Amino acid sequence: MEETQFTDKKLSKHYKNGVQYHQRMGFTEKWPEYERFLAGDQWPPPTERTKGLPRPVFNLISYIQMHKKASVMGDAIKMVFTSEEFGEVDVDEELNTAMDGADKFTKFAASAWEKIEQDKLNDEMIMSASNCGSGVLHYFWDNNITGGITVKYQGDVRGEFIDPANCFFGDPQCIEVQNQPYILISSRELVEKVKLLARANNIPDTLVSLINEDKDTNDELYDGAKHEMADMGKVTVLTEYFKKDGKVFFKKVCNDVVVVPETDTGLTRYPIAIMTWRPRKKCIYGIGDTEGLIANQKGVNFCLAMMLLSQQQTGWPKILAKPGALKQTITNNPGEVITDYYVGDGDGIKYMNVGSFSANTFGLVDKFIDLTKDLLGANDAAMGIAPGADMSAQAIALLQKSSGVPLEDIKKRFYRCMEDIGRIWEDMWKVKYNLPRNVRVQGENGEEMMQFVGTDYANSPMSLKIDIGPTSTFSEFNAQGTLDKLYERGDINIVTYLKFSSKTAVPFKSELIKEIQKQMQNQLPMGGAGEIDMINQNQLEGYGVPEVNEVNI
Repeated sequence: MEETQFTDKKLSKHYKNGVQYHQRMGFTEKWPEYERFLAGDQWPPPTERTKGLPRPVFNLISYIQMHKKASVMGDAIKMVFTSEEFGEVDVDEELNTAMDGADKFTKFAASAWEKIEQDKLNDEMIMSASNCGSGVLHYFWDNNITGGITVKYQGDVRGEFIDPANCFFGDPQCIEVQNQPYILISSRELVEKVKLLARANNIPDTLVSLINEDKDTNDELYDGAKHEMADMGKVTVLTEYFKKDGKVFFKKVCNDVVVVPETDTGLTRYPIAIMTWRPRKKCIYGIGDTEGLIANQKGVNFCLAMMLLSQQQTGWPKILAKPGALKQTITNNPGEVITDYYVGDGDGIKYMNVGSFSANTFGLVDKFIDLTKDLLGANDAAMGIAPGADMSAQAIALLQKSSGVPLEDIKKRFYRCMEDIGRIWEDMWKVKYNLPRNVRVQGENGEEMMQFVGTDYANSPMSLKIDIGPTSTFSEFNAQGTLDKLYERGDINIVTYLKFSSKTAVPFKSELIKEIQKQMQNQLPMGGAGEIDMINQNQLEGYGVPEVNEVNI
């Protein structure tokens, strides 16, 4: 077999084109600056002239972005799969399969969310989006994952955050990920790891020997990425996804040497999702908050620096001395005696009077900060801090809702991204989960084991929607308060009260409900549980004992 089959210069060309696009758009300079400002590195390097200037940092950017990230992620998310049609399931076997698959996919999605650590991935993605404008997540099949006790399995879906600086789209003017001609991901990886991967794919040793470490980190944007340990031995690896005949293929190349040959993933969707903070016209990369905050941040820092400098000059004023007035070294220690040797008229030594600092500057800084937070929906009301007098939880919740208006569009884009991710999972499950595996899922009566074979539903079209549930402190507080009032008035029994209480308020409600039901049954007339149905319905209602399978934990 010719070695030319194991070389590919096309990916290097795509990589260079992507880097050049980032440069033309200004991302190469802007994104590292945004990261530095977020980290608190907000002052230019000191010069001889500015080395004595105070350099305070009131990190307004970090404060706003941390708040907005928490607000966007503040609601519980559930992926709900449904069959595209419904009807008499007993009549149509195909429809029965589709509805059964949709139910299993919904349950498995909640389990996969925890296993993939989706909350952690969302955290990274949203922080990147709020700062640089875009956040990218990549999902792949990891064959090294094993598990199972009664039913062993090998391989599972994993997810990772990809910095937008390392993700290049074939047509960046197209905002739809699935319509891209190709998607390229660059990464710095250990040489030995890359060589092992190449040998595992039967790449000739003559070509494997061309994979050597390099120090070419010029295309890496961030300070932490540019500086590698001397003995790490890393090299740039390019991974490209592309579509042929409706199927997604991928390839890995390093130094123009094919590490992983063209491989059919079996997928129909790119396993990549992107969230944009605010859309940028004719560009798949979005606009983050930092882009418009830097000028405000510099203004606040400068005003604070001038205020500190004024305090320094007022508290420790400079000494003016005429020629010959000083014959000793001044330490400026408290109580120090300084002899004035000036023989002319007037004082030879005196303190320099510094002009007073305008009190309006203090108000200017506060106004600067308040207006910035108000415009971006990160004011005190949004944080749950009542302005002025004491306010009820309901009033604070209303203030939060009104202040959260600037975030509504961002949340919608986040939820759309979650739907894209759900579609990626569905695609991977239908292709990769070809053997039975026992999965722990949340059922109607608590945790249960479910056998899952995703390929059984490969031909079952499904719809997907994202259910959003409020989880904020005030929403939970209000809901629990309503339950308390209903129970106090006797409108609901104790079992119903526990059933609908939050897990935060009643962490062991499943066990409590079962224990209460057990006690209620022990109080029934002789005959035991077998005669429950014979008992007058009014008596059962008095005990408040619902069917066990109706309890939704």
